[in-house]
Amino acid sequence: MDSLLDKYKEEFNNFLDEEGDIVIGSFSMPPSIILESMDEESYKEQLLEFVEGKKVAFKETIYTDFPAPIAYFFERTKNSSENENHQLQLLRSTWESIIFILYATVLGEIHNQNFDLTHIRLFRNKRISNDHNGTLSDRLGWKMEFIQKALEYDRDNSNNLKCSDFIESRHIETLKELNHERNSFSHIAALNPVQAKERYDLLLPKVYDLLFDLSFLENISIIKYKQNNGALTNIRFNRFDGHSLREVNYDKEFSTAELTSLSHIFNSENMLMEFDNDIFCVSPFIHFIKEGNSQKLVICYYKKINQNTGLWIYEPIAGAETEVEIDSSTINYNINNLLSV
Repeated sequence: MDSLLDKYKEEFNNFLDEEGDIVIGSFSMPPSIILESMDEESYKEQLLEFVEGKKVAFKETIYTDFPAPIAYFFERTKNSSENENHQLQLLRSTWESIIFILYATVLGEIHNQNFDLTHIRLFRNKRISNDHNGTLSDRLGWKMEFIQKALEYDRDNSNNLKCSDFIESRHIETLKELNHERNSFSHIAALNPVQAKERYDLLLPKVYDLLFDLSFLENISIIKYKQNNGALTNIRFNRFDGHSLREVNYDKEFSTAELTSLSHIFNSENMLMEFDNDIFCVSPFIHFIKEGNSQKLVICYYKKINQNTGLWIYEPIAGAETEVEIDSSTINYNINNLLSV
């Protein structure tokens, strides 16, 4: 909790100081400094209340502004579960979505920045490969270890990745704890309603605190190129924010130089990510299928390779199918083939 308090300390101080300094004769000092120096315990209690107040309001931000997969599962967890076991499974899908989104974001930025992975080592000092034992692994543990080690290396060296400023080791450790819980109840044939409710009540605060601490995700959007919109430099995308999973038209103006540098990923076969003002490709790790006669776009996570057919297995976020197989050659710009490994 202390790290979370430190994160909001400056904002809290600005809140205390918004009326200006306290002036007594020639003495002048901001209220935040006076309170912290004279009664540190009271200062910390009020800071905690300030953070807790922000957390209460933050739920709506997750519903409306977080990347669609996270928002979708979290909203269903709170509002659309069928029973206690289903609610627990939806909560599990929420934190797994966090892992998939963070993993795709880090890999997308690594590719975008031409970040060299050759010096990074994972389990038992292994180098990173771009096959089913590496970046295409189906193991959530591998993904979390990769995120942690890649960002630690970046912070210790070049510090080129924006993700390094937002994703801390404590976030990955929390995800590892949640994944351990997932493994424990996944091996149980069926939790009774009371057991499922107890697990849910224990894990929900951890997941919500994690989402609150990863508030930068509200500045990340999954987008897909749609078409030029009139002028050559005005591009229309489909954007997937919030829990509805509905694609929304999103128009963005680019300079000629920006358009030149991004034109290789602006096609209808890729899934992209916008992180603040940066845009980069995240296919194949986040991809899509078109479902039904309406050709509705459904976001998918890469899961694993079918070792018999060579096709790649994806998990749709929602829809009629729990798994789909995609020929990787149909992915127009596959960043996995281009990573420096």
